[in-house]
Amino acid sequence: MGRETNCTEAADTLQRLREVPIEALVPVIDRSDPGRLGAWQPVIDGDFVREYGSLSVKNGDYPKLSLIIGTTSDEGASFSKLGLNTTEQIFDYPVKQILTAKIL
Repeated sequence: MGRETNCTEAADTLQRLREVPIEALVPVIDRSDPGRLGAWQPVIDGDFVREYGSLSVKNGDYPKLSLIIGTTSDEGASFSKLGLNTTEQIFDYPVKQILTAKIL
């Protein structure tokens, strides 16, 4: 990511990446290897993320909030066939590949 956003020459690469606009980061993430499902998931660093979220919940080690809300628009995309990049391709794939194969 640092290389693709021209951040490798910075004295503090991480700080420079933090300054990169999201509009520049999204295309880099989109071009990354989709086969690496966990590439963009949280990493246990021992400081900010101390353990797996499932263990935190099991051990009761999480903020006791009344409500946690999140949103996502494409969470299933990492489980779909590679190369399907548009909504139309995703809907057409079963018809063209699966249903057509059964008829032939």
